Amino acid sequence: MEYSFTEEEISTRFYRIKGFKCLKCGSTDSKNGKKEYDRKCAECGTNYPLTANTAFHSQRIPLNKAIAMLVDAQTTYMKFLESDEYQIKEGEFDEDDDEDPLTLKWKRWQKDKKTHFYFLDNPARKSSQDLSEIFKIEKKSVQAFFSKIAQWLPDEFGNSCYADKEWFKNLKTDESKVEWTKIFNLLFRPNDYKYWELDIARELEDLLFILIHCVEPAKGKLYYIGEQYYEDLAEKENERLQKENERLQKEWEEEFERKNGYRYIP
Repeated sequence: MEYSFTEEEISTRFYRIKGFKCLKCGSTDSKNGKKEYDRKCAECGTNYPLTANTAFHSQRIPLNKAIAMLVDAQTTYMKFLESDEYQIKEGEFDEDDDEDPLTLKWKRWQKDKKTHFYFLDNPARKSSQDLSEIFKIEKKSVQAFFSKIAQWLPDEFGNSCYADKEWFKNLKTDESKVEWTKIFNLLFRPNDYKYWELDIARELEDLLFILIHCVEPAKGKLYYIGEQYYEDLAEKENERLQKENERLQKEWEEEFERKNGYRYIP
């Protein structure tokens, strides 16, 4: 596995992007919850799991492994685009006029061959069985995970995508093809961005933003919303930390006065 994340690392990123707002009282102040990564409303005490109201809610796969599987799917397709097999398939090889007819015939045969045969060395998408073995997760859990992610995404994500046909290899039902169309549009920027072909992968923070807030990313709006969201969240976090420091300072001064019989003077 090329990418791996600790639970702490992913949880920190997750919370930074998600923020906190209590659905019961509307407060945006929180503290540590019942479990390690839960958040509890500082006003009414309502507890919220980290993944509540996101694409990862009720998933049985650990959050760090779930993220790693998505990144692995993205990386696998990028390696497929960079592979010699793909370049031959697309005809992106030079036919030197000085080459002998036999060499040219071999190159054209390779192109035709790769158009009809599976990319064994560089698949566009790993099978559920492959991911099961790599991440030590049951095959049915892998399949359920990607299905739930697809269900979370907006319907527009399933309309169409510019993935190579190898991305849909061995998908037998229309439902599964729609699911993997959605997954592709999650992992890669829409084609109206007109990015260079090998610069189409979304950043991890953008993946998380979509999976947390279910925002339609078309026409670059995701980046503006994301940046503005991060700025607002940072400002709220600074205010919270300032209040917390003031509270701790006040408690310390009260304890100092109780022990010494006189007030602390800075």
